[in-house]
Amino acid sequence: MWLNEGFASWVGELAVDKQHPEWKVWTEFVVNDCQAGLGLDALRSSHPIEVPVKSPTEISQIFDSISYSKGASIIRMLVGWLGEDVFKRGIQSYLEKFKFGNARTEDLWTSLSEASGKPVNEMMGGWTKHIGYPVLDVERTGPDSCKFTQRRFLASGNVAAEEDQMVWTVPLFLPGSDAVLAEKSAVLKTPSGHFKVNFNQHGFYRVNYPSEWLEGLPLENLKEPVDRLALISDVHSLSIAGDKDMTDFMNLVVRYKQEDNYFVWCELLDRLHSVLGLVWEQDHLYDQVKSLIKWLTEDLADKLGFEYNNPNEDDLTKLLRQRVIASAGACGNEKVIEEAKRRFNDFVNGKEDRLHPNLRGTVYSIVLREGGVEEYERVLELYKKLETPDQKLAALGALGSTKNLELLKRSLQSTTDTSLIRSQDAIYIFRTVGANKFGRRLTWSFVEENWGVFYARYQKGGFSLLSRIVTSATDGFTSEKDAKQVDLFFKGRPEEEQKGIERALAQSLERIHTNTKCLLVNSSKLQAWFEKNGLALLKRV
Repeated sequence: MWLNEGFASWVGELAVDKQHPEWKVWTEFVVNDCQAGLGLDALRSSHPIEVPVKSPTEISQIFDSISYSKGASIIRMLVGWLGEDVFKRGIQSYLEKFKFGNARTEDLWTSLSEASGKPVNEMMGGWTKHIGYPVLDVERTGPDSCKFTQRRFLASGNVAAEEDQMVWTVPLFLPGSDAVLAEKSAVLKTPSGHFKVNFNQHGFYRVNYPSEWLEGLPLENLKEPVDRLALISDVHSLSIAGDKDMTDFMNLVVRYKQEDNYFVWCELLDRLHSVLGLVWEQDHLYDQVKSLIKWLTEDLADKLGFEYNNPNEDDLTKLLRQRVIASAGACGNEKVIEEAKRRFNDFVNGKEDRLHPNLRGTVYSIVLREGGVEEYERVLELYKKLETPDQKLAALGALGSTKNLELLKRSLQSTTDTSLIRSQDAIYIFRTVGANKFGRRLTWSFVEENWGVFYARYQKGGFSLLSRIVTSATDGFTSEKDAKQVDLFFKGRPEEEQKGIERALAQSLERIHTNTKCLLVNSSKLQAWFEKNGLALLKRV
């Protein structure tokens, strides 16, 4: 079954890319699908792609980023190794052979092996039948050779010996050469100097470079945006796991100030906001990370502005505008905040052309974050009267952006009123209030107090929504005390109330433990980094 979902996800991207290559869907795929799969599969509480289902409640839990995103990602890796033409021949042979019968996953691998002359069965089994994926440690062994050593990657970093027994057959994508297969350890001929491994980011694994390698790797040599964004992803993930210091990540991101690609900025801002979430209870450090994001985005925010009136502007620039304004406004860019307030006031007073639909949800959030009751009532009224679904939900989600505790409580309470918020839309409130540092503890307290209400609402067919509520209410915690409180609460519920959310709960608890460990290791290092680099950053061009 996974093959249906993973293949459908991959071939959908393929079709769009053939019709609209200018949309760069494969780069977007790496930002969204591949990173989602890598993020989830780095947890102990993940699951293999091929997994037996023992009860109906397990079905919704396994149709997640593993089935769809990892599934599509390893097919993309396979195509990158075999080549698209060879892959197509293998698919044609497979369809012809089994057009009037049933088939198994292994039958597809056999057809691809026959078409390519390569050991597809041996390579793919490790990726579909086993949980997790490797990180490759890179070591220079000579002017034109490197040693690549694989080990299992876990977000928590604490891989036990018994968890590191799996050896994946890894397609290594190196600049200027065809992909080659490597297993536990391999010394290979490589380009000289510092280069990006996993070229074009075909492989479903992470790469660990020595700190001096990162420092010596010129970003201008990474011509493809997918390679620039993947470098950010790998270094940040390895910093969370403890394989690198978080300062390696910080030293890397400040080199991206002149970046202009939408997808690279998505990855950059996602990872920086992750650091912001990590230090959410350390006010001084939190403000310093915000200042860094403000500094990184200020030039681009000025350049892009709020207007969409340039007929020659491409779609990705339009998307970039929204993303940069959202982060700049959230992190205290005064010019962005004041312009958002002006345009919001004009908009609610009837001048709809002053606020482009792409920016409305972003501006609502900025205005609510900086405002009070009056702004909240205005956005709530917009939610009630708007009829276009995406615009209505943009207003609804923004209601969780305020700093006012009473208004946040009101937003959470509104999720119990299905005449105001449809049951399937309540997650928009949980997601934004739970991500808000002022609302994170409120969200968990509200879920504790009203668990029976939501369980009764969603337990007949809505387990995925119930799981998302659990995730939104708990994922951002960064202390063992919080993990214990969450764990004890659900252990105290009747057994039937835990069915259908077991996997989401286990993943949330694992993320809390990982956040706690990462913060303990990196808090003082981050503070020292800001003390050393803060003023220097402000003086950079």
